[in-house]
This record gives sequence, C-alpha cells and structure tokens, in this order.
Amino acid sequence: MDELLYQVDSHLLDQWHGSKIIKARPPYADPECKGHPTGSFLKELKSRQTYYPYGELATLTEAGIEFDQSNRPLYPERIPAKEVYGRGSLGKWGPNHAADPIAVRPVRIWFKTKHYAMVIQRKEGPWALPGGMVDPGESFTETAAREIREEAVDAPDGVIESLIENGVCLYRGVNWTDPRNTLNAWMETCVVLFLVPSKLASRMRLRPCAGETLQSRWVNLEESNLDKLYSDHSTYIRMAMVTLGISQRCRGQGLVFLDDEVNRRTFTLVQLLMVFLTWLFHYYGYYGMVNIYLECNNPNNVSMSE
Repeated sequence: MDELLYQVDSHLLDQWHGSKIIKARPPYADPECKGHPTGSFLKELKSRQTYYPYGELATLTEAGIEFDQSNRPLYPERIPAKEVYGRGSLGKWGPNHAADPIAVRPVRIWFKTKHYAMVIQRKEGPWALPGGMVDPGESFTETAAREIREEAVDAPDGVIESLIENGVCLYRGVNWTDPRNTLNAWMETCVVLFLVPSKLASRMRLRPCAGETLQSRWVNLEESNLDKLYSDHSTYIRMAMVTLGISQRCRGQGLVFLDDEVNRRTFTLVQLLMVFLTWLFHYYGYYGMVNIYLECNNPNNVSMSE
C-alpha cells in the first residue's frame, strides 16, 4: 500500500504553504523514484514526445529539452508562473498532453448573427474549454470527444467525433500560462476548432458532469471579456475568431452567455401585445386610440370628432 503513495520529499511540497500537493498517485502517473529518474525509466523519459518547439512531435532529446543534475527535464525557454520543483499536481515528468477542442456555433438573435463557444466551469477555477488529459493509447480526437461528452453535452453517437475530425488544428505546443506547470513538468495541448451546425446545436443538450463540472454553457465570442477564461484558453479562442473572421464588437467586464441573452430577448404574447399597444398609443394619442376602438366596434363608424 505504501508504494501507491507519493513520498513527501521537498520537491512535492508547495513552496509557499509547505503542504502536500498530491497524496495518491493516479494510474497514469510516473513512478516516484524520489525525484531522481534513473536507469530504464530515464531512457524512456528522454524518448517521450513533445510538441516543443515547432508544433511537431519530437522526442525530448531531439527537441533539445535540458535535464538538471537530478535527471529531471527542465521547463523549456522560460520560468513557469510558479517556480515549483518536481511534478506538482501533474502526473508525468516533462510534457503532459491534453486536448482542447473549440466548438463554435452561430446563432441568429433578432436580426444579428452571433457566435458562441462551448465552455465549462469545474468545481474550482474559471470557465474553460471542455478539454482534458490524453489517456495512454488514446488519439486527440478520442480524447476531445470523450471530454465533451463527459463534461458538457449529450449528442448522437459519432457526431462529435466526425465534427472534430473535420475541424482545423489551431495550435500544438506548450500551454505556457497553465498554473499547473512546474520547473520539471508542464502541460502541452492540441487545439482543434470545429463548427456545430445550428440544427445540430439546437438538439444538443448541455449538462454538467456530476463530480467534475458545475456548468456547461455557450459563451458569446464577440461581446465577452475572454481574458476571464482559464490559462491560455482566451488565446486559443482568439485564434479561432481570426480563423472564422469574427471581430470583437464590444468587450464587457465579464462573460456573456447565450441562455442569458435569449432570456433577455424572449417576449411572451402578452408582452408583445403590450409593446404594440404602447406604440399605438404613442403614435395616435389617447383620442386616436378611442377612435380606433369605436371604429372597430361601431357599425355606423361614428367617431368622437363627429
């Protein structure tokens, strides 16, 4: 049982709080090896693939990733946001691969076509793209489709996979501002943009995943403050907007969601009738309205002016 737990060495402690970062090793994680990879594991580690620096898969050795005196891979180019040694909350030394799909749908609301991207909110943290870690032996398409289904939406079988396969790859590389990055482990991602047809989007039911996400919604791309999104996700969505020719018309203070906009712009029949009567009253005045009423109900068509 003890071998299933992380040893609490200095590189597993949060430098600011001195607390354990991870208590139990997830199934996909590397062996602990007390923070000093050696032997066959070190050889396998150096042969792992990274998208750094050109967006094409290469081994850590081929990519020029340096290793420190303890045989731990070093974060490329720059210092991460948190100067934490070891893996932190990540499972693997060096690159940890993820998939970040961007699903965009056009919606026409009151004579205007706007564009919305699918986002999720997990238990802790800001809104984010519905992505996740690539499981061993899993392709990007499989990961992206699985994460969307698990975290965000119900859709017919095979539909999400087909949309992703026909999408556009926007970025492959290091997720530079991910707060999980450490000096010896970092997030890398593959970002693919795909469009969801309006008819299909109307049949897709967004729903949170119990235990993982609190909400899943469509966020307005033109009118939202995209900087409120998690990590580099705002950068990826801006890449998608450039690809689709979408410009940001109004940058608000926060995020604008589709369901809120629809609720604000949906009128009941009574509300529409009140709007129409208000317009008539404003246009014809009080006596004009009375005349209209009398003309509609008086067979002799006698108005008040007579």
